[in-house]
Amino acid sequence: MIISILNMKGGVGKTTTTLNLGYALAQQGYKTLLIDNDPQGNLTTGIGIEEYEQTVTDTYLNGILPIHQLSEKLHVIPADITLSTVYNELSNKVDANFRLFKSLKAVNKDYDYILIDNRPDAGILASNSILASDQFMYLVKSGDAYSLNGILTFEEIIEEQVKPLLELQGRNINLLGVLINQTKNTNVSQHIEDQLVDYFKEKVFDTKVRINSAIQEAVVLKISVIEHAPKSNGALDFTTLAHEVVKRTKGKKATIQTA
Repeated sequence: MIISILNMKGGVGKTTTTLNLGYALAQQGYKTLLIDNDPQGNLTTGIGIEEYEQTVTDTYLNGILPIHQLSEKLHVIPADITLSTVYNELSNKVDANFRLFKSLKAVNKDYDYILIDNRPDAGILASNSILASDQFMYLVKSGDAYSLNGILTFEEIIEEQVKPLLELQGRNINLLGVLINQTKNTNVSQHIEDQLVDYFKEKVFDTKVRINSAIQEAVVLKISVIEHAPKSNGALDFTTLAHEVVKRTKGKKATIQTA
């Protein structure tokens, strides 16, 4: 099961969620691959990878999957600033939007979950991520109206541009859920949450990730919050989210078809 984590707005917690959800899934026994699909490489550094010879840039340009094993159940493909060169390198390639899709065919059966962390834009990197995925997940920062607008922008892109391409391949992509992150007990936050439920209905996750200092402490330490403070609200929330993700996907593996 390949899942893209998306929002056009930065600072909503996509990278932190990818890292901690991935760790929680692995802890629950699901073999999980995390893909850093952002030239900033925050997922890479945030999970403690400092030395590497190849990155996801090599995946796009040469079909290489430089997988780093963090534990038996948790693996990572790193990224760095060289990923920003992909835009120019692939601009004239017919298969530019399907490079990640093609490369992941070689390993999708090896993993229960593949989570892709994306930068806040809708360019070629995000297109590759979405077109490689079975499902996608939106993040909304509690009380942040701009992050709500960010997912509505992606809704238009997926419906008008992505799904027609997938239909030509006999494929489809579905919304796994909408996660409300960094929850606050304010009127504005409640108003935005009500809007989300009105629009996305049961697709809004029951789990919400609360503001918790342990999450930020774990970022500084370059480990998951579950490792850092297993009894914290942050650890509990991501563990519960992982259970909900498994329930919604029924633990099924991805089944990528030939492009």
